[in-house]
Amino acid sequence: MNPRISPNETPSADASERGTSGVSGRLGGALADTAGVEREELTMRAAHLRQMVNDLAALHGPGIDAVCKVAVDMCSVDCSAVLIGRGESRGALHTTDRAAASMEDLQITVGEGPCVDAWETRRPVLTADLDEPEVADRWPGFASLARAAGVRAVFAFPLQVGAVRLGTLSLYRRQPGRLGQDETRDAILLSAIAVDQLLALSEGAGASDPQEIGVGEDSLKIYQATGMVAAQLGVGIEEAFARLRGRAFSEGRPLSHVAGGVLEGVEAFTAQEEGTHGSPPSTEHDEDR
Repeated sequence: MNPRISPNETPSADASERGTSGVSGRLGGALADTAGVEREELTMRAAHLRQMVNDLAALHGPGIDAVCKVAVDMCSVDCSAVLIGRGESRGALHTTDRAAASMEDLQITVGEGPCVDAWETRRPVLTADLDEPEVADRWPGFASLARAAGVRAVFAFPLQVGAVRLGTLSLYRRQPGRLGQDETRDAILLSAIAVDQLLALSEGAGASDPQEIGVGEDSLKIYQATGMVAAQLGVGIEEAFARLRGRAFSEGRPLSHVAGGVLEGVEAFTAQEEGTHGSPPSTEHDEDR
């Protein structure tokens, strides 16, 4: 039995991995097959969720915080968090409350848990009951401490564009129980919206077209350029993404402009040159440690 997905949990979110990979339109196809939702209805649902995020962001601040709040309402959970990056590259933490922040900190501290596995495997990790023996065996440090803090179910979704990992969206419940089909669908759609928000922050611009189910055209451009930079420098895809962002930051240019230059062949990266470029700062959220 796989402790990453509880035995009473629908495995439907695993099929969504293809959709969260960042290719526009794949998310719609994967979810339509999984949840039995027609394409038009799914598009309308994605637009509705995005509008909810935008409305909350206009009233209360950053869009990533709004994604967390909408996730709580739409997925019937008690709290949620978006953690940008992981390990030494950890960036800002956005949460709905201190309970979610403490769960993220716990997983960082013990080095295990659903959001750690979602980051490492690049797949949704759905755990309907932390009290299951298999779960305790898988995450002995996290499971017991999370239960002691009153958390009984955790659902973690990777935020990524192709092979580039950006972070995780984690949902927490105080009572055991799986996500329903509609709740799983909304969590996956909100993960895609969070990806757009994160890339929009890198751009210093607005989010992509609210009718888009997957990530926008600029997001796909950045993904393609990252692969080219990785080949030029002979580094991994995440290091290449960091180099791409570093150049955009140091030169005060939108990330999509740098990516476009790479795709057009007018922008190149060399190991010697990149050693002189700065790295973009990490803006910490109030809940950060």
